Amino acid sequence: MLLKLPSGIVQQNPWLTIANKQLELMHKYLTEFGLSPVSRSRVSIAPATPGRSKFEGLLGQHCERDEFFDD
Repeated sequence: MLLKLPSGIVQQNPWLTIANKQLELMHKYLTEFGLSPVSRSRVSIAPATPGRSKFEGLLGQHCERDEFFDD
């Protein structure tokens, strides 16, 4: 974590400085997209509707049935 320079001065490793800066940037990006732990606690998930497929609305509401793929 620390480097001792030839002059005897102790200095923080430059890689640690880069890692800390990237961690700070990622925290900002995650907060911007609502992925921080605080924002996730406000997310609520609606219960699944029984009897419906999770893919039912994938193709749209007015999807016509094909004679070859009818059940």
